Amino acid sequence: MKFFASLFFVTSILMTIFNFNTAVAGDKTIETASMNPQFYIGKKILAGISQYDKDGKLLSSKQIAGKIVCVSKHEITIQLENSEIKYNLPRDFSALHKAQPGIYNLKNGNVKSFEDPDFTVIYHIYPREYK
Repeated sequence: MKFFASLFFVTSILMTIFNFNTAVAGDKTIETASMNPQFYIGKKILAGISQYDKDGKLLSSKQIAGKIVCVSKHEITIQLENSEIKYNLPRDFSALHKAQPGIYNLKNGNVKSFEDPDFTVIYHIYPREYK
C-alpha cells in the first residue's frame, strides 16, 4: 500500500512541476500543459464554425485554419494560414480535439487544404432566441 501512495505522491509532484493536466475533449483525451496558455502558442488549429437562426436553420458554415498566436483571458487568437488576418475564438481548451496527422481538405475555408493540425474544434453558434 505504501508503494501506491508513494507512486501517487511522485506522480502528483511531477504533474505539478510540469503543470500537466488532462483535458477531456469530446471522446478524446488531450494531455497538455493546459493550465499554461503559452503551451498553445504556435500550435496549428483547424476550426469549423456554423451559424444558425432562431429556428435552428443553418445560415452559414465555414472552416478556418491557422496558427495560434495569442491566448488572452477570454480568447484564442489565430493567424489564418497564408494571410495576415487574425481571427478570435472563445478560450475553451476543453473544446479542442487532438488532431490526427494528415492533410485536411476544406470545403469553404481560408485555404483549400491544411496539413497536420495540432487541434481541431467545432463551434455551433445559435442566437439567444433559439428554441
